Amino acid sequence: MLKKTHPLFLILILIVSNFNLVNDNFVLGSSDSRNSNTKNPSSYLQSRSLEDLELEVTAQEQKPVTPILFSKGHSGPQRYAVICVKFYDIPIPRWSIPEIEEIMSIENDLWQNISNHKISIDYQVVGWYTLDPDMNSTNFGVDYGTWDLFHAAVALGDPTIDYSQFGYVLVWIGNFFYRGLSSLGVRVELETNEGDFDVAGCTVGENPGESYYTVIGRTAHEIGHTLGLQHTHYGYRSDYSLMAWGFPSDLNIYSQLIAGVTDWFDDVNNQEVISTGDGGYYMVRPRYYDIPSGDIQSLKVEVSDSKYFMVEVVKQWGEDKWCSDEGVYIYFVDKEQKNYRECMDIDATPATSTFPDDQWDVLWQVGQSYHNATYDITIEVIDSSPAGFEVYVSNSADFVSDLMIKEWGDPPGHTPPYESYDIWVDSPANMYDYYRHNIGGVPIGIGDDPWANHENRLYARIHNIGDLDAKDVVVRFYERNPIAAGVTNPWEFINETQVDVDAGDKEEVYVLWKPEVASGSGDSGLMKVHGCVKVVIEQNNFEIDIANNQAQENIDFFEIIPGTWVGHSKEYIAKAANTIIGNFQVGNPFSRPEDIYINLVDETPGWEISGGAIGKFTAFEAEEIKSFSIEITPGPEVEFGDEFEAHLVTGYIHYDIPFGNESLVEGHLVPFGGISFEGALVHPTVVDITPSYDNGVVTVEGELTVDAAITLFPDGGHKYILLEYAYETDRTPSYGSTEMDADGRFTFNFDVTKQGNYSVRAYYAGSPILQASASPTLMIDTVAGTVWTSSSPTALFPGFSYYLAVGTIVTITMTVILKKKKRMR
Repeated sequence: MLKKTHPLFLILILIVSNFNLVNDNFVLGSSDSRNSNTKNPSSYLQSRSLEDLELEVTAQEQKPVTPILFSKGHSGPQRYAVICVKFYDIPIPRWSIPEIEEIMSIENDLWQNISNHKISIDYQVVGWYTLDPDMNSTNFGVDYGTWDLFHAAVALGDPTIDYSQFGYVLVWIGNFFYRGLSSLGVRVELETNEGDFDVAGCTVGENPGESYYTVIGRTAHEIGHTLGLQHTHYGYRSDYSLMAWGFPSDLNIYSQLIAGVTDWFDDVNNQEVISTGDGGYYMVRPRYYDIPSGDIQSLKVEVSDSKYFMVEVVKQWGEDKWCSDEGVYIYFVDKEQKNYRECMDIDATPATSTFPDDQWDVLWQVGQSYHNATYDITIEVIDSSPAGFEVYVSNSADFVSDLMIKEWGDPPGHTPPYESYDIWVDSPANMYDYYRHNIGGVPIGIGDDPWANHENRLYARIHNIGDLDAKDVVVRFYERNPIAAGVTNPWEFINETQVDVDAGDKEEVYVLWKPEVASGSGDSGLMKVHGCVKVVIEQNNFEIDIANNQAQENIDFFEIIPGTWVGHSKEYIAKAANTIIGNFQVGNPFSRPEDIYINLVDETPGWEISGGAIGKFTAFEAEEIKSFSIEITPGPEVEFGDEFEAHLVTGYIHYDIPFGNESLVEGHLVPFGGISFEGALVHPTVVDITPSYDNGVVTVEGELTVDAAITLFPDGGHKYILLEYAYETDRTPSYGSTEMDADGRFTFNFDVTKQGNYSVRAYYAGSPILQASASPTLMIDTVAGTVWTSSSPTALFPGFSYYLAVGTIVTITMTVILKKKKRMR
């Protein structure tokens, strides 16, 4: 069993999402006023529906939570352990260790220049090690695979390398035609003498027959993958992108602007954005230049937020000195495409002698002009000089609306975490418009933990980042259970609503959502839902881009407590170890058998995490779904209120065939989904109530009890108790809310309109330090004046069991891939 040490919350959140990596940055707007903590409901409420229990709703903005990785572009030294291995049957490598060190020195120079001096490549080269005779070159890919070889190399280097000092491992395969494979930013588990570590990894072959600099370019390409960079072009179809077929070349500006991975290009001072209706003459400098602020190195000709043309200048110098041509480089970016094919080069000729059937190697020269009739955009090369090219652009594309819901990730589109800023839940368990997870009354993350078998409000925030107002926008909400990554089960429709969204504005909408969960008599239903929610924005008139019209968020929220209450006797039994077990599913989304990789990344230190499938490939049949579990135990240093975060990533090996030539096949570990676990250590709670009847009024007195002498409500919030009560023949209960005092005591009254039996139950939705809990359901006979619990042999009134199951933790998902953060970091 794999074990890791991490810190945790007593509240655990499992967030799941299927995704494509879409590279898109956004700026989170400032919060609008929504201070729900100022409300002061009366403790004496008449019968009301859940929909009545609300305050005035104003605009709100989710606050982001920053994960450990992918929170910003890579910067500073990137440390690589380079392990050189050779096969038993190929004993002589192509290059010596000093020569490999020289290659890595060139890689360092290359990446310093590529990153505009934001990163460097530090390295330790060890070897040559001879692999076990069972791992020879002839049975590679038959009896064992790349990741077997990778881990064998790690073991061979273990006596020499202190893996705790490295974030990356590069395995160099001697004198063997092997192209490369990388983890694509997904962390690979290592078990070493210094402990267990997660690293990004890749393998590179010395490839006899390829030129020295081609191998250097391929190595740079694989290093790019370990940093989290994906391919830019389908089938590698570009000579001018390092993350395509530019072996080597500079990164195109698109790759230098991937938020949370690179962020290496100054798109404010060194890029000109040419919006719809704009144009002019621009001097564009070569991209290898270290240019001062204000000089233009890139033109971005916008069609919409997710479709645009990029214009760059390639000179055969610096990182581009190996390129096959020089001139003006034009390519189209379409973020509705899969993440590894978002760029398409615009070739200067219909075909070339080198590649007669394809167009990706000839650049644009003075006097040549490109016109796109679909969008009415013209790009013309006017003049050249040693300092660059003068380019004329006319952007006559029509104005469009562009509806959007923010994607999962921080920044959006990148793993992890798998939450959406634009989806949240408002549960009636603590009154509408008040949130368990909030800062200053503004919801963060999921907002509230959904209440099973009750109507919650499922919110979505819809943005219009286009130039035209969007009218009658249809927003649809879906759910799917149980929680999982990669499954292809159909979604169940919840409801839809309509809204108008003006250009440059955003609107919040919600539907009522009643997650159905099977519950036994006496089960509160709190913290019981484990599923997924999806939001889809229907394509609106004059909307071109729909890649950002949907998002999903999967959340499984657990509370972890340091002991167990025995019934409601207030007897507290402490545990030596307090382990939470999270169950989840992983599906093979493909219609073919596939080995699926499952691993944890970005775990917060201080907690012990274990799971049999973690850090391994598991064989799946076509579209098969398998169930797994993960155990999380707080370490001895974890305190109440300490937070935990871990993200499970699922992926598979994607094989690329450059130019359709199967002899050039390359494989990369591509993530397709994931689950985020979050939590906080909280105190266990018990809610007890005592109802009484007098002169037409039922009075409910109660108390919230915790296991320690603490300040219950240190921030003055999270004091609300919800009372659920009903007459014996009522099929729909009534609700009221009241505040507890500083000691957790409360009183609530409701009028009796009919004599007979009434059921009463109290619910507490929890807080950052207190567990959510519910009282037993009590029955009171207003005629006899007797009180008994619902667990007695006395028959319950009709419909009692129908609504008894309450409160559940719900998962939210949207069709755009986004996610909500539960807590500020």
